[in-house]
Amino acid sequence: DIHILSVQHGIAQFRPGVFALSTNADDLVGGHFELSVGFQGQFDMLIFSGNKPALLHIDPGSRWVSTVGDDLRSDLHPGEIILIEEEFVEVRAVETGTIELAEYHSKGTKNSASLGYRMNNYVGSATISPGDNFFVESNGRHVDQILRAGDTIQLRDSNGRSQYVTVSAVDVSKVTFSPPFESEIAT
Repeated sequence: DIHILSVQHGIAQFRPGVFALSTNADDLVGGHFELSVGFQGQFDMLIFSGNKPALLHIDPGSRWVSTVGDDLRSDLHPGEIILIEEEFVEVRAVETGTIELAEYHSKGTKNSASLGYRMNNYVGSATISPGDNFFVESNGRHVDQILRAGDTIQLRDSNGRSQYVTVSAVDVSKVTFSPPFESEIAT
């Protein structure tokens, strides 16, 4: 059994809620789960390479995914959780033609290429340097159809660390936000 208890109730736009997570297990508990409030999407958005769905191939028990010739360096990022053949995996690194996972994929894609999925609240990709207060989506997505001033978004740097910022303005593919980006370069 896993129990979630609200330790402090949040107040909209002022103070986030605080939750305690506990278990009454007699032994060590292992595995992977994500707890998210307000940013968690469903894993039903196809991973694209340009304007076509990316195909992925991985052998059972491997951490190395072939992108079947697609270059996903501007599409996937370290720390991102994706879904391949009903297994959630974390992206550790993305190279031309290959994705390195943080953990082993147990089933593989059964000797064929398969589609991969990400959370449906994914907005886009950009390169942001420390001190920047804007980004331009690098794949030409019209983020003005997704975001508006006042939205809070999560930015993730090249090492998978997150920073939450508030959108100030949106102009087609350019998003201005505050506070300025404080982490390492994000791509």
